[in-house]
Amino acid sequence: MQRTNLAQELHDGIAQDLVGLGYSLDLLLAAPNTPAQTRIDIRSLRFTLTDILEKVRSEIHQLRSSSADTLAQSIRRSAENICVQFSWDFQIKEVPIAAESDIGYEILQIAREVLRNIATHSGGTVVNIKMWASTESVHLEISDDGKGGAQESPTRYGIVGARTRAANLGASLEIQSTGSGTRVYLCVPIESA
Repeated sequence: MQRTNLAQELHDGIAQDLVGLGYSLDLLLAAPNTPAQTRIDIRSLRFTLTDILEKVRSEIHQLRSSSADTLAQSIRRSAENICVQFSWDFQIKEVPIAAESDIGYEILQIAREVLRNIATHSGGTVVNIKMWASTESVHLEISDDGKGGAQESPTRYGIVGARTRAANLGASLEIQSTGSGTRVYLCVPIESA
């Protein structure tokens, strides 16, 4: 229910605001006194806005859908969809957390953020994903063979967002990044699930 409410709030709030912003940009593009260079800049912003709106709509759809996939299947599918140009090594076991639960959703969002960072910034060719459960925790490890350099930045929110999600779960998130790749390790206490 909480996910459905969040989806509705995103749809009624951010998504509608983005649509309104798009209309404003369209009006500026159509204005006869808009200079040519400004039109080029506005058109570029419009394409960026359209991409952002599609991402928001995709998230809304994922929040609303009740997938039959397990958490392991959802993470694997995300890797295949986000890191399309990579080879994968999956060692993903089923864990005692349902994908549709709030905890499962947060773990999946952390995994997706890490995978988006790999696809965008790593320059690597292979993604390794391991997931398993111990008696006390669920463990997720994602690594790549890229150039490293993953770090928190005031202008990028991916790692900061993943750390915030992990903290909200009472989980730990470790990032090791060297010139031969990056390893992200998430440990979620089963009691929080």
